[in-house]
Amino acid sequence: MLNPYHEKYTIIRSLINSFMSNYIRTFAAIEVPENIKRTALEIQEDLKKYNCRVSWTKAAGMHLTVKFLGDTEESKIEDIGSAFSDVCGNYSGFNLKLTETGVFGGKRPSVIWLGLSFPDELSNFQKDIDKAAEKFGFEPEKRQFHPHLTLARIKDTHGVLPMIEQFRNIELEKFSFTADELILLRSDLKPSGAVYTPLKQMKFKL
Repeated sequence: MLNPYHEKYTIIRSLINSFMSNYIRTFAAIEVPENIKRTALEIQEDLKKYNCRVSWTKAAGMHLTVKFLGDTEESKIEDIGSAFSDVCGNYSGFNLKLTETGVFGGKRPSVIWLGLSFPDELSNFQKDIDKAAEKFGFEPEKRQFHPHLTLARIKDTHGVLPMIEQFRNIELEKFSFTADELILLRSDLKPSGAVYTPLKQMKFKL
């Protein structure tokens, strides 16, 4: 005899799976050059000697996120890409420079990152991308735009202060680069870490 509660749960789970199968996790980002990624990886390797409980960002995950969309209907990807492309067509490439180390979380540090200096136009661009995304039902960003590359997420703050102290005092080689496109990426979360797949590449005007 079937358990009616189990049967109901199975039906609901099936409906949820069917619904979510039409969605993918996406975000829009600017890629950074390999020399900056190598610098970030070298810093990570040096900090690993502290054996802190952190999740290190892999090179493939080092992006300058402009807009995190999250769960996105696959059927809307083309239209979102076109809307973002229209925004990109209004801006020339941005000159960016690796300039600082930083930590989010205050007294309970949660993320260590590398910051980039950027022109005011990049903030305007981010706001325009935000407005374009809002037309597809995505919430506008409430936090101030702060371009950065996440190096690690801290899982346990026990014993992290010496590592953070060293990180804050690193003398960065201040690489510069010109961003010439925005990329819409798909992110699939796997046991081994996130896998990123480019969906749309949108060039800035020349």
